[in-house]
Amino acid sequence: PLASDLSEGDYSLTVLDDNNCEATETISISDIDSPELTLSGSDPTGCGVEDGSIDAQITGGSSPYSYNWSNGENGSSVNALMSGLYQLMAEDANGCEVTEQYELVDPEGPSLILDTIPPTGCGISDGEITSTVDYGTPPYNYLWNNGDTTQNLTDLSSGFYELTVTDESGCSATESISLSSSEAPEVSLTSQDAALSMV
Repeated sequence: PLASDLSEGDYSLTVLDDNNCEATETISISDIDSPELTLSGSDPTGCGVEDGSIDAQITGGSSPYSYNWSNGENGSSVNALMSGLYQLMAEDANGCEVTEQYELVDPEGPSLILDTIPPTGCGISDGEITSTVDYGTPPYNYLWNNGDTTQNLTDLSSGFYELTVTDESGCSATESISLSSSEAPEVSLTSQDAALSMV
């Protein structure tokens, strides 16, 4: 007789013949040593840079092993990676599979704060914007929407201003702000029937 689909454990078989003679045998079944998968990696050196890597280490199971990465690679290690989540499904010679994920992250980018001094009057260009940058990797490059490349702006009139800061690793931050004169007129609209008046 054949017994199949058995789980781990001890099994005994007793055979009895026509003369009531019997024989018994016991056998132990243990699970096949399953593979264990460990991933280690190196993050990209800059934002958008493809120089990260992940290495796979398998213990247990039966070699040879096959590797199936989520990006299509099939080796025990993958290189030239940008930031993101990667998954590896490994299989040993017995068909036992194990899956792990590993996330590569970009270096911490810069943090940007803008402070302003508004123009003192309409049509007067004496406003200022100062920028403060934290974190990221200096030196920083500055680019304003008016084409200026300095950290701070002076002699400004009322208007919309935007600054993008890029650090040495290629990581960037963008902030914008509107300057308006402290003496700018205030306008409110009220309606009455078909008439519209400005106050």
